Amino acid sequence: MILRSHVTTRLHRVFDGAYAIAEARGQRDISSAHLLLALLREGGSLAAQYLLARGVPLQGLAAEMEQELGESSESPTAIDAVRPWTHEGETWLRAAHEEAIHLWPKRASARKVASTETLLLALLSASPQRFSPYAVGREDCMSVIRWAHESPESRGGLPAFVG
Repeated sequence: MILRSHVTTRLHRVFDGAYAIAEARGQRDISSAHLLLALLREGGSLAAQYLLARGVPLQGLAAEMEQELGESSESPTAIDAVRPWTHEGETWLRAAHEEAIHLWPKRASARKVASTETLLLALLSASPQRFSPYAVGREDCMSVIRWAHESPESRGGLPAFVG
């Protein structure tokens, strides 16, 4: 089980958003489409900035996810006071945390935190075909995330996508 302290506040908001999207459709569980749509709606994250910089039309991709998920339900599922994490949600959270471990192999375990960036890496790994029309790949994304987290003094220039 992933400790919630190993999850960024922004990623918590993305998961809350994904569950709210599912609930609005009368669904109890979340999928990659729910998570990607919530990630796009959250905006401002390094993950969203990366997609935007790569030329991904964020509104268009959000519309694709809306279409994939279908119409909202007339009677949404009741929202619990404390939303329980489903098995699918836990699986995605674990995948994001595993990406953090892979992304930062030399960091102490306590500093390997699941974030919107590591969730994007998990989504890229699970559904590369969803991103292939935009020439967005996992390895490129990893490089950019690592670059963005380096100190400004050690960066030595912008990654190729920044222009």
